[in-house]
Amino acid sequence: MPVLSIYLLPAPESDFYRIGSALLGYDVYSGTHTRPLLAAQYGNDTMQAWIGIARLFGLHATLGEAVSYAPHDLDELHARMDWIASRTPPFALTNGRFHDSFALRPYSITTTFDDPAGIVAPLHQRIVTMVQVLYDTSPFFAPHLHTFAAADRIAFYRYGAPGYRILQNFSLHFSLASSFPDWRTRQQVHRAMLEETGLFCSATQRTLHIDALYMLEQQPDRHFRPVAAFPLRG
Repeated sequence: MPVLSIYLLPAPESDFYRIGSALLGYDVYSGTHTRPLLAAQYGNDTMQAWIGIARLFGLHATLGEAVSYAPHDLDELHARMDWIASRTPPFALTNGRFHDSFALRPYSITTTFDDPAGIVAPLHQRIVTMVQVLYDTSPFFAPHLHTFAAADRIAFYRYGAPGYRILQNFSLHFSLASSFPDWRTRQQVHRAMLEETGLFCSATQRTLHIDALYMLEQQPDRHFRPVAAFPLRG
C-alpha cells in the first residue's frame, strides 16, 4: 500500500527552498541527493545523523501525516483533495524565522511562518478529517503507540497520528534537522547555518507564496517525492 503525505512545498525557485534543500541534502522535487551543506564542517555521516528523519521528507510543512492508504481508496482520496483545493485560495506566509525551540522535538532546528490570512490551520483540519481519516496503516507512528497518552491514542486510531501533532495541536513548521544529541550541539549548528546561508536575512526569504497542495509518496529508497499537485483555486 502506498505511504502518502500532504504537504506545503515552497516554490523550487525560491531562496528558502534552495537553502533549505541544500542544508538537508535532498531536493524533494527532483529526488536528487547531495551532501548536506554543513557536511564540510561536521562530516557527512555526522551531519546526516543530525538531520535525521527530516531528510526523508525534504523541505516541507506537513498538513497531512505520512500514512498508508488502501488502493481502493486512492480515487476517493484524490477527489477529496481536489475538493479541498477548489475551496482554498492561494495565500502568502510571512515573517519567516527560526523556532527558538520546537516543543515536538526540542533538539531540532525548525522554521516557521505567520499565516496572516488564517488559512493554514483550517486547511490542516480539513485534510486530517476528510483525507487522513481514510488511512489504512500508520508506519511512522504505530511503533510508538504504547508511549501515547489516552487522548493521543484516540486520535491515532481515528486519523493515524497522535493527538499531540494534529488538529488543535497543529504547529506549522519546516524542519532542517531533527536529531541533535543535545541542546549545545543544536545551538552550534544553528549558528553555523546562519553564518553559512544568511537564511531569513532578506524579505524574499521571509515570505512564501502558496498556490498548490502536494501529495507525496514514499519511494523504495524511503525518501518522499511529489506524485500529485492540487492547484488552489478557491
